[in-house]
Amino acid sequence: MGLPMRIRALKDAALLGATIALVVTVTLGWVHQHAKELIDQAVHQELLWKATAAAASVDPAKHRQITRPGQHTEPLYQEAIAPLAAFHQSVDALTYVYTTVRPESEIFFLLDTAWIMKQYDSDLIPSGVMEPYSEPDEALLRTFETGVAQVGEVLIDEWGSFISGFAPIFDESGTLIAVAGVDLDAADYLHRLGEIFEILLYALALSLVLIALISYIIYRVRVSALQSQKLLQEYKDALVNEHHQARNKQVGMVANDFEHDPDCIVQVLYKASDILSGDAYSLHRTPANGAFIYLIDGMGHGLLPSYTAFAVSSTVKQSVSQGDDFATMLERVCQTLRNTLGEEEQLSYSFFHIPPDYQSIEYAIGGMYPAYVGYSGGSLALSANNPPFMTFMPTITPATHATPGLKKMLVYTDGLVEDSHLALSAQEVAALLEGDTFSQVSERIKEADVEDDTTVLYFERTS
Repeated sequence: MGLPMRIRALKDAALLGATIALVVTVTLGWVHQHAKELIDQAVHQELLWKATAAAASVDPAKHRQITRPGQHTEPLYQEAIAPLAAFHQSVDALTYVYTTVRPESEIFFLLDTAWIMKQYDSDLIPSGVMEPYSEPDEALLRTFETGVAQVGEVLIDEWGSFISGFAPIFDESGTLIAVAGVDLDAADYLHRLGEIFEILLYALALSLVLIALISYIIYRVRVSALQSQKLLQEYKDALVNEHHQARNKQVGMVANDFEHDPDCIVQVLYKASDILSGDAYSLHRTPANGAFIYLIDGMGHGLLPSYTAFAVSSTVKQSVSQGDDFATMLERVCQTLRNTLGEEEQLSYSFFHIPPDYQSIEYAIGGMYPAYVGYSGGSLALSANNPPFMTFMPTITPATHATPGLKKMLVYTDGLVEDSHLALSAQEVAALLEGDTFSQVSERIKEADVEDDTTVLYFERTS
C-alpha cells in the first residue's frame, strides 16, 4: 500500500475516531448535566417544602416578642420555639432549623432549634437571640426582598457546608416579619455529584484511549451508557422514594377526631391517581366541642399540589388547636396559600364549621361541587360561594346557613363525577347522603384506575 493510501486511511481513521470521540464527549456531558439537574431539582423541591412548613409552624405574635440577647433561657422563647423544634424532629436530614430577622440592613438569628436538638447531636452550635448572621446567603437576602421562598447554593461557613432553604414568615396583616431557614448537610449532595463526575470522566478517558479499536470503543460507549442509565434509574428511584416519604408525611397530617366517637359515623372513600395526591381532608373537633371539616383539591399531580395540601393541613391544624374562629382560620389559610401557590396554580376547597349546638353551619366553598347536608327539617345542597383560590385573591368569604338539628353531611372532590372511570350521576351522589350505597361506591372506587384524585367524606351524628 502506497504512502497516499496510508495517509488517506489515517485521515479516515482519525476522522472517524474524532467523530466518535465527539459523540462520546457530548453524550457523557449531557448525561452528567441531566443527572445533576435531577439531583438539584429533588434537593430544591425538598428544601422549599421543608422551609415553608417550618415557616408555617412559627407563631408570629410570639416570634415578635423575642427581641433581646439571652432570651433563649426564658419560658417565652421555649413556647415560641416548641412548634419549630417539633417540626425539626419530624423530618429527616436537616441539620439546622432557625428563624432570622432584619430590623435594619443587618440580619440576625432569632429562634434556633439547635438549643433543643443539641441534646441529640452534641456537634450542633446554637445561635443566640439577635446574634448577627455573618455573610448571609444570597437566597436569604432575596427572600427578605421578595417575600418568596428561595433555595440557595452550597455555602461553606463557620457552621459547616450546607444547602439552605428559606421561606417568609408573615404576621396577621400580611407583613413579612422574619424568614425561616432550614440547612441540609451538603456533604451527601456533593458526594453524589462527585461520584457522577468521576464515573463519567473515567468513561471518557477510557473511550479516548481505546478509540483506535472501533469495535472496542463502541463496546465501551455502550457500557458507559448503561452505567449512566443505571445512575439515572437509581436517582429516579430515590426521587420516587422521596415521593413516598412525602406521601407518608401528608397522610400523617390527616386528622379524624370523630373516628372513635360512638355518637358519630365517619366514612371516607379515597383513591389517589398517583403516589402523591392533591386531595387533603381532616375532621377536627373544636375546643368548644363543635366540628371543623375541610376537603381541598389541588391542581395537577405530583409534589407541588401535595406540598400545597400539606401546608394547608398544617395551617388548619395549628389554627384549630389555637381555638381560632372560622373567619380567622380562613385568613390564616389565605396567607399560607399566597406563599405556596404558583402564579397559575389554583386550589378548590370546602371548609365547614359546625357550632357545638349543631343548629347552623358556617361554610366557604370554592371550585367544588355542592355539599349535601341533612338536618331535622330536610336536606339542602350548599353550593360554592367563592371562586377557587389563586394568589391574587384577597380573601375567602364565609357564609352561614341554618340547619336545625344537623344530622349528616357529604362532601366530595370532582373526581367522583368527572373521572371517566367513575362518573357518578347527581342522583347517585345525592343517594350517598343516605349511606346505603356507600359500600357499592367504595368497591367501584377501589377497582377503578382513576385519572383524577377522588375523595368522599360522609359525616353523621347518631345521637
